[in-house]
Amino acid sequence: MKDNKTVFPIIVICLFAALIAVPWILHVAGADKKAQEAPTGEIRTLAEFPKEYSNDWFGKINSFVNDHSPMRASIISVVNGMNTSLRNFYTDKVMRPVMEKMAERQQANATPTPEPGGEGTTPEPTPTPDFSGLFGDETEEPVPEETATPTPEPTETPTPTPTFTSTPEPTEAPTDTPEPTETGSGEPSVTPVPGVTPTPEPTAAPTATPTPTPTNTPEPTPHTHVYGASEVVTRATCTVQGIETRKCLVCGHMETVTTPPIGHKYSTIRSQTASYAHDGYTLDRCSNCGDVKVNNIVYRTSLAGFYNSRTPIVYSGAGFKGIHDWYFYAGDDSLGYVQGTNVLTLGEMRAWMETFEDLQTECDKKGISLVILVCPNKEQVYQEYLPSGIDLSKSDDQKRESIMAAYMKENSRVKYVYPLQQEKTAKILYETYLQQDTHWNSVGGFIGAMQVYQALGKPTTGLQKVEVIEGDYAGGDLVSLGVGDATHYTGYTVNYKPEIKVRTTWTFSNNITGGNQTVTGELKILESDSPNKHTALIIGDSFRHAICGYIAKDYSKVYVTHRSDFDTTSNYQMDEAGNVTPSGRRIVHEALRELGEGDLLLVMAVERYDSANENAAWMCTQYLRAH
Repeated sequence: MKDNKTVFPIIVICLFAALIAVPWILHVAGADKKAQEAPTGEIRTLAEFPKEYSNDWFGKINSFVNDHSPMRASIISVVNGMNTSLRNFYTDKVMRPVMEKMAERQQANATPTPEPGGEGTTPEPTPTPDFSGLFGDETEEPVPEETATPTPEPTETPTPTPTFTSTPEPTEAPTDTPEPTETGSGEPSVTPVPGVTPTPEPTAAPTATPTPTPTNTPEPTPHTHVYGASEVVTRATCTVQGIETRKCLVCGHMETVTTPPIGHKYSTIRSQTASYAHDGYTLDRCSNCGDVKVNNIVYRTSLAGFYNSRTPIVYSGAGFKGIHDWYFYAGDDSLGYVQGTNVLTLGEMRAWMETFEDLQTECDKKGISLVILVCPNKEQVYQEYLPSGIDLSKSDDQKRESIMAAYMKENSRVKYVYPLQQEKTAKILYETYLQQDTHWNSVGGFIGAMQVYQALGKPTTGLQKVEVIEGDYAGGDLVSLGVGDATHYTGYTVNYKPEIKVRTTWTFSNNITGGNQTVTGELKILESDSPNKHTALIIGDSFRHAICGYIAKDYSKVYVTHRSDFDTTSNYQMDEAGNVTPSGRRIVHEALRELGEGDLLLVMAVERYDSANENAAWMCTQYLRAH
């Protein structure tokens, strides 16, 4: 019996050792056959063997062993396949019926979009884009409602152009004033005839009626009205008629005059010829009211041969090439977002909403304005440049973030912003993302900032009212990630409110960016001479760099932080004087403690990291509750 108890553990240990050794044995056995493992879909650089000793030497050895274990890629591929199968089963059998009902309600209220052509095709832009969200709150210059106009010298000729409205004029009385007629007694009234005195009817009990004493007031003399110059009550605009009044210089009679709308007077202020790199259009502005219209749109996708260079997707480095030198990122399930295969379950959306609602409650206690911003993935905005083999048959409102945004709008009071349609519309005028980079550019960040302001009910500035400077750009982070070679393309810089100066008063990079102190460090504080003397805290990822400068023009102090700055071990460096900088957590907590009435808390993430918004919101909630 004792021997059996001893043998059994030995057998278990041997089986466990054999199980661990199987990958190594198969790897060695297949080495001569040059067997290739399945791709893992990971987008990162595998750990290298440490060349010299350091404090984290054992950790680096562990990372090297993990990354170079035999059949590691095959095992990861099998696990990923199992996860995908389980997720697809749950999506199709459990969650899809609920989502279809929500999509039907959304589609009933949504603007119809072109029907895509199925797998491997790219839906073309909406034929009638809505530019109303891009041109600010006021498309016309303000027009004074009333203008005090001094009365000029009398003139004999009234103004012929205006249309006269019917205004009662003084009625000339007859020479002989008739007696007043009694009504309401049931008897028919008698109409007096001039020059004839009517005979009164006999009554049963006549009463003495006093005879009115005639007056000697002179009657107005009939004349032709002679009007002075008109006084403006409401000035006519391009689309609304005006109202003026004028007075007769003889008798004082007032007359109301309506003037027709003056009509728009458009001239072209910018034009773009359609090419494979840009849509074509003319941007026309009215010289009277400042209204702006986009006319003569020619979509790049309508040009002959636009899709001729499309080939099946080929992964390279961290992503893949599209057509016409556009590069795309492949990590973090980016294709799942654009294909609509990773939509959230109803339970997941409810859980996220509850987290955001909890943070909203804490913000309300201090009067803080909260906005949750999701920056669209580049693949969503520029689908036309994607290679073939990607299923784009689902419309935007059938995909993960569009469904989540609609769910939040219908069920929550939290301001949840997903500016996909605005970014797609704005790209007709200027590109909104960098051609060979994963991020949005200066224009994309500007559109995002204005959508945040719109959600807050704050004034917004139109894209046509800011100076957009073109520049020559080359490459981007996707080039450094091995997708392809750098080529030149057009980039943009938005000169927003140049009269307000922004200063970077504190900046440090942490271990996320290699510990280098740079202008675009992970953690920084911006201050400006904005007339709005409130504070904003931005918690997000790298997409925050293209938006924080605009926020700093409208808030006098802005904390710009990465969501990982909540980490207590953030490794901020020592400065040249030997002073150790505070941790990221301390800076974020100081900012949260400072926020109060009228301040802004902006929690933001790119679409492929949308779940990070919930995590950041939860951490903010915990801190605000404790303080």
